[in-house]
Amino acid sequence: MNRTFKFFLASAVSAMLFASSAFSAPFSLNSVPSQALASITVGDKTEIITKSELDSKIQDYKTLGMTSTEDEILDVLINDKVFLMSAERDGVSVSDGEVNDRLKQARSQVEMQLNRPLTDAEFDEYVLSSTANIASVDEYKEELKKVLLVDKYVRTKKAADLDKVAVVADSEVNSFYRRNKTQFVNPEYVRISHIFVRKTDDPVANGKGLEKLRSVLSNIKSGIITFERAVGQYSEDSDSVSRGGDIGSVTTSATNILGEHFVDVSFTLDPGDIAPEVVESTQGYHIIKATAHADAKFLGIDDHVTPDSNMTVREYIRNYLQQQKAQDDYAAAVNSFVDDLKKSARITYVNKRGE
Repeated sequence: MNRTFKFFLASAVSAMLFASSAFSAPFSLNSVPSQALASITVGDKTEIITKSELDSKIQDYKTLGMTSTEDEILDVLINDKVFLMSAERDGVSVSDGEVNDRLKQARSQVEMQLNRPLTDAEFDEYVLSSTANIASVDEYKEELKKVLLVDKYVRTKKAADLDKVAVVADSEVNSFYRRNKTQFVNPEYVRISHIFVRKTDDPVANGKGLEKLRSVLSNIKSGIITFERAVGQYSEDSDSVSRGGDIGSVTTSATNILGEHFVDVSFTLDPGDIAPEVVESTQGYHIIKATAHADAKFLGIDDHVTPDSNMTVREYIRNYLQQQKAQDDYAAAVNSFVDDLKKSARITYVNKRGE
């Protein structure tokens, strides 16, 4: 797949196709700073790209492991500038509210994965750990605003090109599976039900919750109460109570959500086993019971992608290829749009390598 873009703009793209040239036009050098490499005029506004901007972007590329010449990176900066100036000329902008809405969506998705709310500090840490060359959340918001601006502007002007539905033939799906079949593996997993008490910021309350579960576990072991009945009476995980405490399948990758101890204990259990002690996780305290335990296996094209999913490998591949084609179409629309914008801009190289 060739999803290549002709501009950088806030790391909005994963690869670059650099414009080979930009047309020159007469320009007065009298007011141009000595560090200037190029000037861009859109409408009645002119902006300059300096050597320091180029050096900064070169460093960004190196940090990201991207190899490009100075001329290529300069052309990317020119495309960025033309795009942003054209959006301003056409009255297209992104508000702080739109940026915050996108951040809220991202936060909600992470919280759903973790099955718990995040503090502001935890979400800020997540944002910074998931981006490169970003030193603060405020800087991230500024870069996100540019990404949203790109999408809004392109969709405003190229809607017809982006409304196409990508079609994936059965032969493409089968071919992709043959080439990548060794990548479709279900890891070893244990399906777990639990009785759960959530951790709080209060050590005293945590101690009481732990002792309560230890008492419940003792009663289960002695036959005073069944595990299933204890789920309904004592578990604080309202989402799983109606399913007898079932929280789905746990694999070794769950250590980043539940912690290593929870995962390690889970994998010692056979179906029907209850862990002999209350288990602490990153989120709270659990009495855990294994209901299934399966070894790793390679998946056939009509197998489910995970034990808890209704989606087959065939359906997963089709969706993946559709997304790839949609991204290719998006890249083509963006590149075409950038080319159109440059035709109405005046671009002058002043001193391309700062010589």
